[in-house]
Amino acid sequence: MKGMIDFEQIPKWWPLCGNSQCSRAQECMRYVAFTQAPQGVTRWTCLLPTAMKDGECRFFQKNETVKIARGFSNIFDSIVSLDARHGIRMELTRYFGSKGSYYRYRNGERWMNPAQQRFVADVLQRHGVEAASLFDEYQEAHDYYAE
Repeated sequence: MKGMIDFEQIPKWWPLCGNSQCSRAQECMRYVAFTQAPQGVTRWTCLLPTAMKDGECRFFQKNETVKIARGFSNIFDSIVSLDARHGIRMELTRYFGSKGSYYRYRNGERWMNPAQQRFVADVLQRHGVEAASLFDEYQEAHDYYAE
């Protein structure tokens, strides 16, 4: 989905870009968001023109949606081995940063971008778990957490 960006969904720390001279501005999510900022927004984190180096911006992010997912509450239903369950939980806890974060992702309180989804699927596969429908819910959205 190109075009309109739901400004309410943009994290406060995610920088916008007002560089209209950039050759890729019209296809960059940061520039499109900048141009669609609501009238009442007067302050935001923005990229400086020095972000552009040799005609390229390392912060370029294509204005498109991706399939995000949330919740993987049923992944342990088919896993009998306590060692596998523990190993999976430990790997995912390390990846998500803390026990609290792990449970927020597992319970569907936070959305996962495609990279996070791949990591969860890879961990399960390494532990011999084949999950047909891994995540509880999917949605198309802009990814403000892409690397």
